Amino acid sequence: MGLVANNDFTKYDGLHANLRTKHLSNEEVAYITWEMNARYYDYEWLRYNKVRRLYPRWFAKEMLRLAPFYAQRKLALALRLRTRQDFFREDLERGELCKGVT
Repeated sequence: MGLVANNDFTKYDGLHANLRTKHLSNEEVAYITWEMNARYYDYEWLRYNKVRRLYPRWFAKEMLRLAPFYAQRKLALALRLRTRQDFFREDLERGELCKGVT
């Protein structure tokens, strides 16, 4: 079939797309997954997850770290300085599963 994109499984981490379909490349599959994660982890998720209650210190630290990051991305999108594809490629190069922006 030839749907496996990279036969070197030492680089496969279980989180990034290593396959393609008949109609989508492996990068397109990864982009769809990236967008899905960005939409899942939106502000509503913050209100209803248990992590905040179970690990309040870690949660607060992560929010302080990530809030400026997401605000900067949202501003760049609003001003049309960058696109979602730019952020996707940046996250892919850094090896991030999803930082996304919705």
